[in-house]
Amino acid sequence: MDKKEDFLVEGYLFITEEDAMLARDEKQKIEYLEKRMNYENARSVLSVYEKMTETKMFQTPVGLAYLNQLRLFLTEHLDGDFTIPYITVPSIYKREIRQNSAVVAPKVIYGKKKKTSAKEISIKSSLLLSIFLILLVIAMFIITIQGENANILNYKTVLINKYATWEQELSDREEAVKLKERELNIVTE
Repeated sequence: MDKKEDFLVEGYLFITEEDAMLARDEKQKIEYLEKRMNYENARSVLSVYEKMTETKMFQTPVGLAYLNQLRLFLTEHLDGDFTIPYITVPSIYKREIRQNSAVVAPKVIYGKKKKTSAKEISIKSSLLLSIFLILLVIAMFIITIQGENANILNYKTVLINKYATWEQELSDREEAVKLKERELNIVTE
């Protein structure tokens, strides 16, 4: 089934699927009413017509066309004593085509750029600044962890390594002094 045919009801081509479905429902209501309508009694047709206009039973051109047919019938078959209610049109018509149209392609405007508002610019700049600052903090942590100087993150390790080195140097010097004393036969008490 072609896409246009999905939106086509009783010769009307609807723009949205919802409107076409509503028109199909109204078509079924019309068929039901036509089977039960007594056109020989114009007053009963008038009461049904009044009820339909009061409840705004029809909203699409399919239903409104049916109401208009009934109104024409009533103007021809009723005496001047009755007032026939007007048909209320439930839509506002503009010259522009709706943007959510499935049948008509949306308008494309070339050469115009969307203007960015000050709020959008401030949000983007604050986001970029936040990302830059996060990267800067991560870089500082990496430099601090890999550095040889004592800092709050590695002070214990640096101090233990420093004292271990001093202890090793002292042990080596003490051993060298004892060796020299033996060579020179110096007795120390």
